[in-house]
Amino acid sequence: MNHPELERDKPLLERWDTIALPGDEHTENAFSKYLQAFGKQRQVLNCAIPLARAKTLTDFQLPEGLDLQACIEASVTGHFPDTLRGWKYQPIIKAETQLPQMAQIPAEHASLIKAPWLQSPSQATWLGINARHLRYHHQLWQDLKPKVLQGVNTTLVLALPQIGFALAPHIQLEKGFLFLGSLARGLCPVQLFPARYIYPEAQLGGLADVPAPIFADLLPLTGGFSYPTVDCEPDPWRVLARFGNGDRFYGYPFRQAKDSVEDFTLHGHENGTMLLPNGQRVTARQSQSYVYATLDPKLKDELMMDRDEFENATCLLRGAVTHDGLPFQLPVELRTMVFAIVLTHWRMELDKPGDLSSYTLSTEHAAIRGFNYFQHVEPHYTNFMRLIMELSKDPHFRTYPLSTHLTNSWVGGNLRLANHLSQSEADLGPEIMRSYYHQQLDWQAGIVVPLHEILGEKHRDNQGEVVCGYHDKQGMA
Repeated sequence: MNHPELERDKPLLERWDTIALPGDEHTENAFSKYLQAFGKQRQVLNCAIPLARAKTLTDFQLPEGLDLQACIEASVTGHFPDTLRGWKYQPIIKAETQLPQMAQIPAEHASLIKAPWLQSPSQATWLGINARHLRYHHQLWQDLKPKVLQGVNTTLVLALPQIGFALAPHIQLEKGFLFLGSLARGLCPVQLFPARYIYPEAQLGGLADVPAPIFADLLPLTGGFSYPTVDCEPDPWRVLARFGNGDRFYGYPFRQAKDSVEDFTLHGHENGTMLLPNGQRVTARQSQSYVYATLDPKLKDELMMDRDEFENATCLLRGAVTHDGLPFQLPVELRTMVFAIVLTHWRMELDKPGDLSSYTLSTEHAAIRGFNYFQHVEPHYTNFMRLIMELSKDPHFRTYPLSTHLTNSWVGGNLRLANHLSQSEADLGPEIMRSYYHQQLDWQAGIVVPLHEILGEKHRDNQGEVVCGYHDKQGMA
């Protein structure tokens, strides 16, 4: 930290050093061990954006009347400084232009109040983020009695720097995972679809073009996980998520791929397990999966590693977040957290309309390295986009991205106010919590991004050394 107050006040500097880096030797030892063992094999540039740009995210003007001493006291005592009551923060990280398949909600449906799919909300509170989680709507289901259901979901395989444990608790750098974790489909719908796309054969009448979410409780297990997960850490049910044991958390059958060049078809691979509202566990009686080739053999090798192997190869920790809809175009400051992107389209055909106890399932899967997607690296980008182009042949296919004040600055889309306040928003006020959220996102991105190992496009410099980096308006990082 470079702050003028620390330079002028030696006792304050000593106090800061005591609380800011209580375990800095552990971080130093971890990185030294990694560089000694794998430094000669490293083929990446250990930076993602220019340092000057990172500093614009971490250096901000303290609100008038607030000094560093007050910040330290607040972090220890938990007492909120009165000088922050009227604070408003302008976020630096901005949303990017999204795919053309993402659209504005039609004006006649803008409020979403009349949409029957959004009339049974329950708040997800365990992340402390406002969300509306759509539950099974019995009467609506009985009215529709659909014969066919379909949907699209995206899994972000995240790569996280393991440095959080060496920083003071009030900094909470490891919480950067939860920003992208807030998109998880088990917490709230972040993209809606025209109802006629989700229920292509249902008698929808005037509801045909109404934006609708996929029923959160009625999702066949087709890949990905409904809640944010981190490798070898417990999921919400206290079960350890082990990414190296299978493809469950990815949504792409990497272990079934014989090569990375040819598309292939699997029969009976996806069982489409689902838990019905009455507690009955059902599976698809028949399934077929069409899998698009990745053109990236190393991607499979890397994602099949167990936690220790992946850490040894990258010095990073894996996580995964699955959300409904297409991949978001993330700001450059957040892209380095995305190691890979998996897109899945699923389609259920019920043997009897409205009866979920017997059905068949068909799926399509595509995967790409995060760097190749965000930077449009060919031929990987065009190859991955084949699935999106195939979905776009349906004239009713489009998505309506939703955002709250907490995600709008970096996701964009159709901004909608949450109908509940979190406990902290109720105690302190929504504006201050949103300002704090945006400031923390900027600050954490400014710290995390330069520390990332970028596994992406490679080229040789003048000395023949292989390096890589992100390209943006400021040039290669």
